[in-house]
Amino acid sequence: MKKITFKNSHYVNLVGTLWKSNSKNLVIMAHGSGGNRFARGLFEPIAKSLQQQNYNVISFDFSGHGESDDAILALQKSVEDVTAAIDFAREQ
Repeated sequence: MKKITFKNSHYVNLVGTLWKSNSKNLVIMAHGSGGNRFARGLFEPIAKSLQQQNYNVISFDFSGHGESDDAILALQKSVEDVTAAIDFAREQ
């Protein structure tokens, strides 16, 4: 498990956690409104289990949430944040 940082298309810094495996399989975990990448402790055991099953896992704070930079909250921005997480994973 390692802390990661990447930018969305508006250059907002997004903070996440990566559980790396030796495969190209990927699961991106997205929290609900008002939450953060830890989802009140729910995401970590799921991510660890997925990692043991040879999945890479990314959970991240949407812009304006958790440790990510502040931004006006909007559905389109959330979609852009998920796209940024996918792009980050592809670069890895």
